[in-house]
Amino acid sequence: MSTSTQNTTTLENILHLYTLDRTPSTETIKLLIKIIRIFTNDTGINDASEISKHSLNLWKQELLQRTRSTTCNSYIRQLKSLILFAVEEELITENPFLKFRMVKEATHQFKSISQTNIIQLISVLESTENKLNPSWFWITVIRTLYYTGIRRRQLIGLTWNDIDFEKQTILLQSKYSKTLREWVIPLHDDIYEELLILKKKNQQKYGNSDISLKDAQVFNVTLYNPKYFRKKMTEEQLSGFFRNLSRNTKIKCSAHRFRHRLATDLVNQKGNIKDVQHLLGHSNVKTTLGYVSTDLHQMRTTLKTTTPIHPRKPRISLMPDEPTPPANR
Repeated sequence: MSTSTQNTTTLENILHLYTLDRTPSTETIKLLIKIIRIFTNDTGINDASEISKHSLNLWKQELLQRTRSTTCNSYIRQLKSLILFAVEEELITENPFLKFRMVKEATHQFKSISQTNIIQLISVLESTENKLNPSWFWITVIRTLYYTGIRRRQLIGLTWNDIDFEKQTILLQSKYSKTLREWVIPLHDDIYEELLILKKKNQQKYGNSDISLKDAQVFNVTLYNPKYFRKKMTEEQLSGFFRNLSRNTKIKCSAHRFRHRLATDLVNQKGNIKDVQHLLGHSNVKTTLGYVSTDLHQMRTTLKTTTPIHPRKPRISLMPDEPTPPANR
């Protein structure tokens, strides 16, 4: 971008300055470019100084015609981050988001997956009818997602250099982290041997190649299935596998559902919430609590611990065919 355009208030220039100052992730930059394009196409506005509360409200209504309220709010928040940056840097004088109202969203539980369904998925992959090959590879993927709670991007970004079998730890690199930081998590005993086997299989595939195994992907399906033409496994290929598995089994599954399942299991098993927060890499413990699905069995058990406030008595009269209530215990 030329120096002569640096002082303009176009959204592209603001994004350029925002990127230099805040150094967001590549994924965030791509998303912001997408949001700018959508906003400009919908409103005809590309100059931040021309954005008003009224134009934002019109855009909000336009988005709601074709997206869900959560998506609409997500787009608006991304644009808001740029506009607030422009105000802070005194590129524009007015903040159009003052008194602007986001769309009210219904509260939904995070999407998870049951332990029973996880077992069913693995059973399908182990069956002779399974066509999602190699089955052993995908089973290792599923088990790793569950026993680590890592995100899709983190699984794809794992290299053998990140796994320390001696210390039994996994390093999660900052460039694949949503919060742009790195941290270390334990390598669970239940996937230790599986990952060692996978490492040996990778070594056999690379042979005497110039590729250094320590820098190679841990999970690279292209090594084991010729239908994948790339040299590295991608997030899209991982998502495609789960779409096919969901279609074949009628069980909704995705990489993120295993993350929610692990969080729920750890908390329901009296796990330390701060440990779970660190494991998942959340900067706020409230986010971790939001990942925990309601366990009705656990709630029922908890309710049984309440102190009775009054002895239960039989009802005064019964209908002719109505059974006698059970005696008080």
